[in-house]
Amino acid sequence: MREKGLLKGNLPADLKRDKEYLRVKDSPWFDEKYGLQYSQSTRVKQAGIRWLADQLDIDLPAIPAVHRDVA
Repeated sequence: MREKGLLKGNLPADLKRDKEYLRVKDSPWFDEKYGLQYSQSTRVKQAGIRWLADQLDIDLPAIPAVHRDVA
């Protein structure tokens, strides 16, 4: 994703452009030595799975029309 210009570090390179497909997850946690710490990571939204596959030239299997066919 970094090589394709979709990420800068661990975050989306252009969140305004990709906001329909990617989101930033904030994860606060407490460290006894340094206190409250924050980390951020990128998550792909449901709508972004097909988009990301297209961006990365990955062939995804077809999604069945009837969800009961998925086991």
